[in-house]
Amino acid sequence: MLNKILIPAAWVFIALVASIDVYFAIKLQSELYDNELNPIGRWLMDMDGGDVALFMAFKFLGTLIVLSGYPIIKSHFSIKWAHRYILIAAFLQFLLLMFLLYVK
Repeated sequence: MLNKILIPAAWVFIALVASIDVYFAIKLQSELYDNELNPIGRWLMDMDGGDVALFMAFKFLGTLIVLSGYPIIKSHFSIKWAHRYILIAAFLQFLLLMFLLYVK
């Protein structure tokens, strides 16, 4: 069950939450700089003249790196470590989703 349902679902969940995060960032871009708690995100917006495009590009790149980590870990280490990795990443995305929906 873990290989067939939970792991692919976790992978998709990570991508889905990242997409929701980017959606909110673009939708609320006029308020994002003032409300952004991530100093790196604010710095990226400063580097881009106050625009969110560079910040969104780095968010996308970060998600791509996280999602690419699963097959890399699976092929170079073990499936057990890859499963742990993707489940921890999905849990962290769950925490991000809760923050986006209930704290902000």
